[in-house]
Amino acid sequence: MLESKFQAMTPLIEAGFRSFIGIPLKSGDRYVGAFGLSTRSTKFTAFDLEKAIRIGNLLAVAVESFHLRAVQAQIQSDLAESEDRLRQIADNINGTFWLVEIEPPKLIYVSPGYERLWDREPNDVSENWREWYKHAIPEDQESYKEELHNNLPTGRFNA
Repeated sequence: MLESKFQAMTPLIEAGFRSFIGIPLKSGDRYVGAFGLSTRSTKFTAFDLEKAIRIGNLLAVAVESFHLRAVQAQIQSDLAESEDRLRQIADNINGTFWLVEIEPPKLIYVSPGYERLWDREPNDVSENWREWYKHAIPEDQESYKEELHNNLPTGRFNA
């Protein structure tokens, strides 16, 4: 009977294997897998172990890279779904939805509600978006201009 720490090797021993090497695959502080070698004919040498460790290090990088690509693909898929939901909401709200990048200041998106509320195409505001307030009713223009000037750097705007 094998010692309990070798119980996992029982199927290999019963199949005639006599020498084993197990290399943990580690990437940074995280174990990402294991690499095992076994042979029926000879015992592994210290040189064989050294080569197996080098191969294991290469495999750990490959496994981690594969994992990172899979995570990246999932994140991209999740982002695409989230962007689609946001666009559906923005395109259908009964109002205007703006998306502005703070640094450098840049208009990224204007919802179709802009056209319904302002009777102007969203492209009109894209060309000179910092002057959108000029399309408001005259009595609101100055307060909108001031709000834009004072609050653009903070990303908060209330008009």
